[in-house]
Amino acid sequence: MALGVVIGSIVSTGHCAKSLTIGEYNTLPGSALRVPVTMPDATGVAAVAFIVNFDNDLLGLTNVTNGNLGATFGMKYKLEEGRVHVALVRDDALTTGSGTLVELQFTVNRGAAPGMTTPLTIADGTVSGQSAVDFSWTEGISFSNGLVRIVAGLEPDADGDGLPDWWEMLYFGDLTGAEVWVDSDGDGVRNWNEYVAGTHPLQRESALRLEWPARLGLTGLILRFEAQANRPYVIEYLSRLGETNWMTLQTVPAAPSNRWVELQQPISAVMRYYRIGTPGPQ
Repeated sequence: MALGVVIGSIVSTGHCAKSLTIGEYNTLPGSALRVPVTMPDATGVAAVAFIVNFDNDLLGLTNVTNGNLGATFGMKYKLEEGRVHVALVRDDALTTGSGTLVELQFTVNRGAAPGMTTPLTIADGTVSGQSAVDFSWTEGISFSNGLVRIVAGLEPDADGDGLPDWWEMLYFGDLTGAEVWVDSDGDGVRNWNEYVAGTHPLQRESALRLEWPARLGLTGLILRFEAQANRPYVIEYLSRLGETNWMTLQTVPAAPSNRWVELQQPISAVMRYYRIGTPGPQ
């Protein structure tokens, strides 16, 4: 069955309003996620085309498959950066039907921090009652967009050491090779802290720390650190050792890629004591 669908504006035979729907999903960092795109009423439909936009820094599309409603349609898709084009067509129009047209299959970035979200937005949706599609009519559009929310939770942990299985397999090759409170690469940071910070537990140069010695610029101290992708940070300080009430100096929001961050401190503050942390996975 050949596909010849052009992506444009939504139409349907008989001027019957149609809609495409994506729901909301909570998911863990590093997990697989299946997202159905549904049509509550597919009566009279012979061809469907649409685009779904997503944040490709949080989600990676691995496949698109036919759903129960789309099982009798021929389907093709094309992946671009942060969007996927989907087209379905059958020889004749459905007399009735509702359900899942396709299922979008994603992997979630393992470095994603709980609280991060990405919308799943439908764009340029089209529906026709003919397989030889005429996209001239544009009434009756309805889109229900979705959302993916990264949450904290209990990830699979076969040996019960607090380090998730995916992380141990990624860096150590088995489920028992990493000890939580051991500094495997000798960089002064234990494996648990490397996991929370999103750094590499077997590379000495990969660790969350403020660069030392700090540089002294014309206007004061320059604090510098390497931020990991999809991690927020907080920098705190004490005016003197022995205090316990750490004060927030600055928060640094998450960004989609690794980068170096520099913070300027006035000359009057150079005797402070600083520390850096990140919420990371919980």
